[in-house]
Amino acid sequence: MKSIQSLSALLGLLLLLAPATLLAKKSAMSPHNITRIQQVMDAVISPDGHSIAYVKWVQSEPFKDADGSGWRELHVIRKDGKSRSYVQGDVKVRGIQWTPDGQGISFLTKRGSDKQNNLYVISLSGGEAERVLTHSSGISSYQWHPSGKKVAFLARSSTSKAKKALAKKGFKAEIYEEELHNSQIWIADIAKDADSPRKLALPGSVSAVHWSPNGKRLACAVAPTALIDDHYMKRRIVVLDAKSGKIKGRINNPGKLGSIYWRPDGKQIAFLAGGDLNDPSAQRLMIADAAGGPMQDLMPELKDGGVRGAAWLNNENMLCLVDHGVETNITLLGLKGDASVLINDGSGALSHLSVDRKSGNFSVLSHTAAHAQELFSGNATKGKLTRLTDSNPWLAD
Repeated sequence: MKSIQSLSALLGLLLLLAPATLLAKKSAMSPHNITRIQQVMDAVISPDGHSIAYVKWVQSEPFKDADGSGWRELHVIRKDGKSRSYVQGDVKVRGIQWTPDGQGISFLTKRGSDKQNNLYVISLSGGEAERVLTHSSGISSYQWHPSGKKVAFLARSSTSKAKKALAKKGFKAEIYEEELHNSQIWIADIAKDADSPRKLALPGSVSAVHWSPNGKRLACAVAPTALIDDHYMKRRIVVLDAKSGKIKGRINNPGKLGSIYWRPDGKQIAFLAGGDLNDPSAQRLMIADAAGGPMQDLMPELKDGGVRGAAWLNNENMLCLVDHGVETNITLLGLKGDASVLINDGSGALSHLSVDRKSGNFSVLSHTAAHAQELFSGNATKGKLTRLTDSNPWLAD
């Protein structure tokens, strides 16, 4: 009798829990849900510190859309917290920057009949994006001159007519790391001769270019060749006179090289690099004179982590993203060696730091186990982050 009663009680409990179990299965993460996840891929704060342009990645829908990596849309979020779509649909936006006057957002993409990535600008007030710069072999990266009148960009040398003719006949096999083309620097005057850019003769393959604050020099990341091993291990910083193309300085960092940050007065350059030739990552924050000379590690006491990104607040202080384990904190760093943690609230893995020096406002991307990469904002005088985007509200279920 007790056995029958126990069995009845168990059956009743199972019936009671059945709806909850079914609901849990209905809300569980599935392979299809993985393809629904959207996330923020890049973000840049405006020159006035009140708006943030960002790129949102939207995946293609299986069995409906064409095979591919999805789309990268351009959005802008204003100081009122409202986000507005600027470029969306079948587009892949990358390399977003604000024009120096803050009235437009520039980006690289292929649109319409474009065969290569070209430079476009869309007004902050909206409207259609305008193509402002094109190059026969495509533009891989770029940066605006502080005046907003010129653009320094990187592009590979064009394929010869003879090779193009052979390719049309079927001779187009690609052999790994053979017939590589070095990436070179070009300067285009957007208002005058955008169709006739000036090439700077610099030996090697250039992978990054940054104008000095006064617009007279260029700091470049240069490798001896376009070979992948040279790119990883032999990139060095070369400073050029933007007008003559003459080399004005070299910084011989050992091993890997990461991001480059001009000091606001243009006297020094901070950069991420390996601590030595055997360092597996470029996460030591170094500084050196722009004319070259010895390097100084700005955070020598950092032994169990690394610097993921940095930005100057003024000539004496930087804001840094510092990795510790699986978390990232935001640290205020002075050139005299004083450092204090501004934010360490478990905000997750942070990246893509962008700062407006006048207001101290900044934007950053963060992802955790609970959400994909989203856009956050903060201020250099306040110890908290504010989440601005929720690309996947359905994840709450």
